Amino acid sequence: MPNLLPGRRAEARFKETWFTAWSVTLLGLPIACYLLFSCLFINLPGMEQDELLFVNASLGNLDNSYIVYEWKLDSVKVPVMLMSYVGALKAYLYTPAVRFLPASPALIRLPMVFVGLFAALVTYLLLRCIFDRQTAAIAIVLILTDPSYIFQIRLDWGPVALMMFLKMASLYCFVKFTATNHRAFLAAGSFLLGLGVYDKANFLWYVVALAVATLAVWPRRVLRLFTFSSTMIVSIFFLLGCWPLLVYNIVTKGETFRGRLILPEVFWQTVLYRTGLLIEVLNGTAVYRYVNGQLPVHWSKSLLLDSSATLTPLLLVLVVVVLVGTGMRRSYPDAVWFFVVLACGIQLQIYLTFRPIGWHHIMMLYPFPQIVLAYVIHQFLVAESGRVFCRLGRTRHLIAVLGLGMLVLSNLVMNARFVKTFICERGKHIWSDAIYDLANYCIANNRMTYLLMDWGANNQLLFLSKGAVEKEEIFWELLDPLTDEDVLVEKLYERAKKPNSVFVFREQPYVVHARPARIFSRMLEKHHLIASTIQVFFQRDRRPLFRLQTVSKAS
Repeated sequence: MPNLLPGRRAEARFKETWFTAWSVTLLGLPIACYLLFSCLFINLPGMEQDELLFVNASLGNLDNSYIVYEWKLDSVKVPVMLMSYVGALKAYLYTPAVRFLPASPALIRLPMVFVGLFAALVTYLLLRCIFDRQTAAIAIVLILTDPSYIFQIRLDWGPVALMMFLKMASLYCFVKFTATNHRAFLAAGSFLLGLGVYDKANFLWYVVALAVATLAVWPRRVLRLFTFSSTMIVSIFFLLGCWPLLVYNIVTKGETFRGRLILPEVFWQTVLYRTGLLIEVLNGTAVYRYVNGQLPVHWSKSLLLDSSATLTPLLLVLVVVVLVGTGMRRSYPDAVWFFVVLACGIQLQIYLTFRPIGWHHIMMLYPFPQIVLAYVIHQFLVAESGRVFCRLGRTRHLIAVLGLGMLVLSNLVMNARFVKTFICERGKHIWSDAIYDLANYCIANNRMTYLLMDWGANNQLLFLSKGAVEKEEIFWELLDPLTDEDVLVEKLYERAKKPNSVFVFREQPYVVHARPARIFSRMLEKHHLIASTIQVFFQRDRRPLFRLQTVSKAS
């Protein structure tokens, strides 16, 4: 036996060196891949309204849009809430850049790309603390090549980038607290949780699921760590993070949560629909559909394997089978079950939320499925004796390598498909790059007043012109269900009589709200006016998207 020890030590050193080089490579390559796909043709697709939700607040409230609550400090107005459930955190971060640098898509998108990268690096540090370097490296490969992660953060219409960073940074702080018992980490993690809730109120899904998962997996340890003083630290710093949201809800008597704390009306149909959204996010097709003007497919169709989609949903199903088949809880460390319960808790709250749910809401689950997947793949590679899948022998190595390789390859194929459609289609409908042509025209003809008759162009014109274009989202008035259409016709006529008024319409089939166009037609008929088209802007497929019209008296 003693003669074998030097050889074993050499073998151990070799394995450690090999794993270190392997993990470093696995860390560098996905970062390069992420930055490549995130930054390539950064101006494409066209900028979208919700992507620029914060710009009016960053520019100093030039047109009174998307600020529902602000504080007045002498002559200075400080935006607090952009919407009843979206805070102004992103607006604060962007204020210097938006005010003093030239307007461009890169100015908006690149900062969030790096926020997404920092979130992934924090995840790597977190997983090194919880598991090991190799599991962390595999998780980074899965996260930074995932098309939903890359392009949801690049376009960030949710928004999701800050959410991702605040979520993982807070979890890292809590893990460091449990390891060191330094309360500065507890305070920092609690503050980041509050900041995430202020950024967007649905961050509460994560906060609630985090509390439930922690208590479910480590009940005794939580009770031991969270003394009265620790609980006070959590409460105080959490409230410090989200206090602007609290003040807003005190003033408005709970406007953020009004109508949101009840079950969906048709619960099981809602569950099926949102399950379809979940599958489309996991298989990478969600953003692709959205950018190309498509709607979510029926939930039953989302279950079918798409040749161009990623293999993530399929492998996650196999992971569930592995978890069940290898003895469930006793076969895996508590941390694995923590991430499983955390993801399930978030998805359950998504099912129970009354208000409509979109693809971007599902991103609250990320990157927890990828973490569980990474752990199982790593266990197939280095399984200790006694594990059920050790009985597979060296076959398990082949299974793990093939599984990881095929998943990463499917991710890369989907990413390439995104870039191809950006180049060929340049976005459709609300993502079309025709918005740049419209903005350039309006900037060149900035003596006109542009009356926006449909949703989806205001924030882009505001940002790209830095407020130099005079415009009005008049369609909001025309959508008032409590006002008779005859009254709205007269209101619109008063606008039409003003000189230099130009009406901006969306063309079919890209109309979002049809009623304003109907009221416009009634106005023409009632007051004997004729509409003249002065400019049409087309998508790359040559289908008309925006139409500019003026009105005059019929001869």
